[in-house]
Amino acid sequence: MNIEKRTLGKTGLEISVLGYGCGGVWGTPLVSEKDAISFVHAAVDLGVNFFDTGSSYCKGNAEIRLGKALKNLNRDKLIIGTKAGSQIAENGKLYKDFSKTAIMKNIDQSLKKLGTDYVDLLQYHSPFLSDLNDEMWEILVNIKKSGKARFVGVSSDGEVLKRSLDTNVLDVFMTTFNVVNRENKETIERAHTLGVGVLIKSPMAHSTYNSELFRISSLRKLWYLLRVIKNYRTTYIRARKLNFMNTIEGVSPHNIALQYVLSQPGVSCAVMGTTNMNHLKSNVQGMANKVPTEIINKLNTITI
Repeated sequence: MNIEKRTLGKTGLEISVLGYGCGGVWGTPLVSEKDAISFVHAAVDLGVNFFDTGSSYCKGNAEIRLGKALKNLNRDKLIIGTKAGSQIAENGKLYKDFSKTAIMKNIDQSLKKLGTDYVDLLQYHSPFLSDLNDEMWEILVNIKKSGKARFVGVSSDGEVLKRSLDTNVLDVFMTTFNVVNRENKETIERAHTLGVGVLIKSPMAHSTYNSELFRISSLRKLWYLLRVIKNYRTTYIRARKLNFMNTIEGVSPHNIALQYVLSQPGVSCAVMGTTNMNHLKSNVQGMANKVPTEIINKLNTITI
């Protein structure tokens, strides 16, 4: 498919408007390795060229799986992004460490797991305000100079993201934005004026607007529902204002959500995470069916 591509900030990279997130349930035993790889290959066949993961995702297994998927693909035509800074302790718990030793270990291990000499994008993974200092930004600059990462950035929200933009180090950033959560809108607009590329995580608001969320037909759907109840209950409650998205004839609520995100100036790519092949195909193919402007305008007028 000829999925739309946009230039990612000043990087010059032509990135598909939909990316594929290699994390979450995708990297767990709930999805077989064979199936996980098939999702990546299917996404490529559909025209997706950006794959996002992280060194700590799925206890380190996500990068391994993505590396295996890349073996039979044309690496030079793909944009691979990973993240560093979230570390896995021996007991399996996550902790943050943005020291030079930790970050260099992250990138070297990531390259080995991914089976590549470089990543197109290395981002710091959700640092706290207390983590931000000149040294950590210098580490990113040096990794970029070394060629291990073509471009660098940060995946974060709120004040951390605002302060990170002030450094003039970021080529790209990833942040949360969707029909329910719009708190980072002004930062996205500022990044656009600075020429910093914008990637969006959670563009579908974890499907909290979807009327079918509670229709459980598989173990994966049950896992997803329990995850929403545990981590995104507030988002679900706020999304009740958007029930009309399920009633638009000829357009799925998921495509409305995705196209709303991509209608924001400066947004180059929305990263979706799915382990349902039908959902993957419908999300990509649905991009050709443009959501009416009046629907996007209506969403903009609703205060969540």
